[in-house]
Amino acid sequence: MPFELAFVNGREEEAVIDALRTDCGCMIIKEAYSGLVVPPGDIVPVTGTIRTEGKEGSFRRQIDVFLTSGEMFSAFVNYTVRATFHLFPTQIDLGQVDLSETSNDPVAQSIFESDCASLGHPVTDCPWLEAVVETSQPGRSDIWVHVRKEKLVYGRYSGRVIIPTDDQHVQSAVLYVQVDAVQPIRPVPGHVFLRSREPVEVRLISEDGGTVLLQDVSSSNEALHLEKRESSILVSNPGGLAPDMSVEVSIKDTRGKTASFQVSIMEP
Repeated sequence: MPFELAFVNGREEEAVIDALRTDCGCMIIKEAYSGLVVPPGDIVPVTGTIRTEGKEGSFRRQIDVFLTSGEMFSAFVNYTVRATFHLFPTQIDLGQVDLSETSNDPVAQSIFESDCASLGHPVTDCPWLEAVVETSQPGRSDIWVHVRKEKLVYGRYSGRVIIPTDDQHVQSAVLYVQVDAVQPIRPVPGHVFLRSREPVEVRLISEDGGTVLLQDVSSSNEALHLEKRESSILVSNPGGLAPDMSVEVSIKDTRGKTASFQVSIMEP
């Protein structure tokens, strides 16, 4: 974005410019003014460009003119950046996602509208988030967001979908996504590291604070020993599974709710 302003020497003697400084690295002055002698009454045009850096909104930038006499004068550039597109909503909160329900992954939609800007391929900044763009009609595209529950564990997550655009000043549309991953059964710890044949206890925490009544416990390797207890499981490696092996343990309670945790066999 180009800008232009002027420095006027309104004094009766000449002025010598020592330096021009800006308050933001986004402002680029086209010429070097250091050492420039300005006679009385002369006007010095100052031109440059502002990198909008893909940010929308109203901004105020400052340029300071320093003279060799020690004086300083300031000028201000006010500008507003508006995209040629509209994204709605820009934030999606999917609320609670039950990790024990593996059949359905959460899906949400945002709408991109523009008379002139077009979208590129969307990318996400986290492994649990996916997005695709579908152009449903001229000037409108639907952005579909998909949460991969198998990539989540218990907790709150925030991610971004970044979609490049050919807008001159706002080069990408950003969609913010939040989700609360909940588990009716939460194993603690969620990842067990076995370094000897001594058992490790995994506590099972119910979301409602009650006792977890186990119906079934199984693992992807039968050599791993699992002992069911009240609201916990003892995990041990009596058969001497080889180091660097990883085993998944699956849990199901009497309500039909499921959970899982990982067991890694380490060097003693």
